[in-house]
Amino acid sequence: MYGGWAIGIALSLAASLFGTVGKVLMKLAHVHQGSFLLLALATFCVLILNPVFDAWSFAFAAQSVLAPMAGFSVVWNIVLAPYILKEKLSPQVLHGSLIILVGCAIVGLTGSHISPTHTPNELFSLFTTMRFIVYAIISIVLMLGLIWIISTYSTHSSWRRFAFGALSGLIGGNLFFTKTAVELMGKGSQVWECTETYFIIIFALGCPALGIYVLNLGLKEYDALHIVAIYESFLILCGSISGVIFFHEDQGMTAWWQQLLYPISIITTIAGVIVLSKTSGPNSPIGEKAPLMQSKKPVNLVTERV
Repeated sequence: MYGGWAIGIALSLAASLFGTVGKVLMKLAHVHQGSFLLLALATFCVLILNPVFDAWSFAFAAQSVLAPMAGFSVVWNIVLAPYILKEKLSPQVLHGSLIILVGCAIVGLTGSHISPTHTPNELFSLFTTMRFIVYAIISIVLMLGLIWIISTYSTHSSWRRFAFGALSGLIGGNLFFTKTAVELMGKGSQVWECTETYFIIIFALGCPALGIYVLNLGLKEYDALHIVAIYESFLILCGSISGVIFFHEDQGMTAWWQQLLYPISIITTIAGVIVLSKTSGPNSPIGEKAPLMQSKKPVNLVTERV
């Protein structure tokens, strides 16, 4: 659908808003010793509203364009956290978030704006291409390495904190399952005669849920700012790269400036994560009651009458 990528972006932004609300409520529930109501609302936002709007967006736009939209979660985070969790913003949080937003914006501009449709057989065959098999092997090895870090490193290790966010993002970033499932559901009743359809739908539902489960485990031990930032960044990276690899969306990036700026935008996003990760030191509080945003020097917002 020509121009449909704009509709897809709007739906994806709504999905990221619901997802951020859910994550903030999840952290608030931990602060209030596991409030059932807060956990229920968080679950509804994260596992119902977020994936529904997210899946809907894939019917309109390419994965390489939609994946970076998850980065807008940092904007919703900045807007919601001070009011819901009563915490203060630090300059580094603002700077890191701005860098991430710039990276996400460039990815959205340079990504493929073409979202071709496929037949069911074409979709199934994408799982057997050599480039996807190599990607799958690398992803599995990385996940196993992150699980090993979580299992062996101490609670106060920054590597263990990083591993929680990275692992949840890598798992949840397998967005090609979601886009494939959305395409298959629009192909008619014949797709339900294929066993592959059911496996794809299971992974499309299971990967986001498992990613949020790992994220929730990390939120119980570490401050939400770092865990969520790392989660969102790996979600963006994995979603963008897997879209290019699985759906061959690099074919929609024919201009030289797209091929140049797309990897630069990914590096920019990582730089934003590094800035955010420096907002607390080794003596920063950890655990369920650690603040979402920490600051030695709070930002004073001054309103001036003209």
